[in-house]
Amino acid sequence: MAATETIYILDDDPDNLDIIDATLDGKGYETKLFTEAEACLKASELDTPDLIITDVNMPVMNGFEFCKSITSNKKLKQTPVIFVSAMDTIEDMMKGYEVGGADYFTRPYRPELLMTKIKKNLADRKNIIKLNEKVKITKATAFEAMNDTERLGLILQFIEDSTQLTEFDAVADRVFEILNSLGLKASLMIHTKNTQLYYSDDHTSKPLEEQLLAKFSHNLPEYSERIGRFYPFKGRLVASHDNVSLLIRNYHDTEHKKLLDFLGGLLNSIEMKTFYLDSSIHELENRKQAASTLIGHANENLNSLKNKFKEHESSILKIIDELIVEMNFEFATLDLHEEQEKIFSNMVESAMSRLLEIYKSGVELDLSFEEVIKELTEFLQQNI
Repeated sequence: MAATETIYILDDDPDNLDIIDATLDGKGYETKLFTEAEACLKASELDTPDLIITDVNMPVMNGFEFCKSITSNKKLKQTPVIFVSAMDTIEDMMKGYEVGGADYFTRPYRPELLMTKIKKNLADRKNIIKLNEKVKITKATAFEAMNDTERLGLILQFIEDSTQLTEFDAVADRVFEILNSLGLKASLMIHTKNTQLYYSDDHTSKPLEEQLLAKFSHNLPEYSERIGRFYPFKGRLVASHDNVSLLIRNYHDTEHKKLLDFLGGLLNSIEMKTFYLDSSIHELENRKQAASTLIGHANENLNSLKNKFKEHESSILKIIDELIVEMNFEFATLDLHEEQEKIFSNMVESAMSRLLEIYKSGVELDLSFEEVIKELTEFLQQNI
């Protein structure tokens, strides 16, 4: 039987503690409640929790200070910390991210949203632990040895490789291959016409990081030291373009500053590729939509034509019935000899035959239209 996961909840307001605890009740977690950050920190050192949920605004030690103590502790640094706050500003999110927070949500909140964040962060913690057990991450030492020609070669290789890439996932994987070869850990956000796509080189979700990249793309903070399109802060570096935002998670000025030109060139190449790919996808969607509209109109016209054929069919049959009734009446009232009746009967049969031929032609034409529409639909589905 799997061990129960432990969640510590920290808030100086007991009512807030009870609300979160009630949300987790019966969900299979063991919870411990704290109203003081120091007490929660000491308890964490004695018995490491699987996850911590903390308020931001608290006396003595606020949530950011508490989180920094957790993430700077070698024993506790793998424990994800989720912030709870009434504030939803980029500055607060950046503070939470800078001190190592894993996620951030605001009050009031929906219970299902809290449960989703908890499950996601617990799953990510397990994945990270597994990765750390299997892979020993070593610090790259090739920065100084790599000259400008070699760096340019990486960019040119990316441009050449990218011609074969037809999906955003593949573009992100190729970018991470290049950056990881330089010892850089990174995340990438691609801004398309319809949505934002987030990627991390370790293939684990980082909700707070994703939120920050999304906000950086629209409103970069004024207090960040700006170097062109680059914004270094607290051991990280964000590079933001129109269609791409790139985050380096282990940026150090003394070691990596010489790579800014290389990163700028790589960012421009990514920007061009994602813009072209997004435009191509958007154009393909437009063509599909146009084709769908065309088929829709054709089907409407075909249905209209079918209705007219049905009306014609009904009219023809009605005419035939009326003609038969009228002829029988006339035959009964006219004093015709056998030869004359035969002549009139042949005339009626001939007229009826012509009417039926017209009707059959209409049915054949209807079937032909249906076949054309079917072939057109299949062609568009296979070629667009």
